[in-house]
Amino acid sequence: TSMTVPDSVLLGVANGKNPLLTVVPTFTAESIEQSSPLNGVKNTLNITLTSDVDLAATSTVTIAGLTGTQTATSGTQAITSTDSLYGTQASWDIVGTLILTVGGTATTAGTPVVVTIELDNSATAQAAATPTVNATLEAGDVDGAISSTSMTVPDSVLLGVANGKNPLLTVVPTFTAESIEQSSPLNGVKNTLNITLTSDVDLAATSTVTIAGLTGTQTATSGTQAITSTDSLYGTQASWDIVGTLILTVGGTATTAGTPVVVTIELDNSATAQAAATPTVNATLEAGDVDGAISSTSMTVPD
Repeated sequence: TSMTVPDSVLLGVANGKNPLLTVVPTFTAESIEQSSPLNGVKNTLNITLTSDVDLAATSTVTIAGLTGTQTATSGTQAITSTDSLYGTQASWDIVGTLILTVGGTATTAGTPVVVTIELDNSATAQAAATPTVNATLEAGDVDGAISSTSMTVPDSVLLGVANGKNPLLTVVPTFTAESIEQSSPLNGVKNTLNITLTSDVDLAATSTVTIAGLTGTQTATSGTQAITSTDSLYGTQASWDIVGTLILTVGGTATTAGTPVVVTIELDNSATAQAAATPTVNATLEAGDVDGAISSTSMTVPD
């Protein structure tokens, strides 16, 4: 006569208790994306993992290929995970390997678990990482396994950078255009400077742009110097220092990569003759705990 089988779930597998039913476990979803492509900043990786079997306590998940960071090797790297299923710490190796360990409660088949980890981006530009994920499944004397597979990346824009959400893609931002010209060379008159700035990344709200070297005016230092800017992206006021420094602050709406922003400011020309200024421009890019930067560069003049 036929034997009775339980027809019940085991490790998240339908009828998994039935004798010799066997599955090859997989990750049915394994995605990864980043919070910032800017060089040198703190970057949060968001990792989502879904398996078709339960992962029992002490099972491990290894994500490899997270290359090019500046985060030192640590056996107690801080992480977060859904319901703390992978605890609050993981093993990290600077070669690019992250090992997650399931805590006291198993993960559930078919239920996504989100893990976040903050790493330090490369100081230099680099292509996106191509991470893989595998797992060792606690199962007694002989552990099970999920074979290594490539992780899914979003291939979407972030801060104006193509594929900027892909993990550990890093860019060194620049101004692709930075020009300045005046309305009058006559001594002692009101002189409107027209400044055009184009960056290759979005400048987030509260980012600052510093133009230095505007020497020789008679305009007094002011923290509320009147300006105009395209769509008021830099507001209607700026910080001006008579030594020749103008600091612009991005308002509530970010600037857009590749789109010129025109700023005008009226200054009082020198009472005496002087050579043209040789202004430079740099920027501090709001990016959380550690800001990004656009290095100082000479501005283009019309000649």
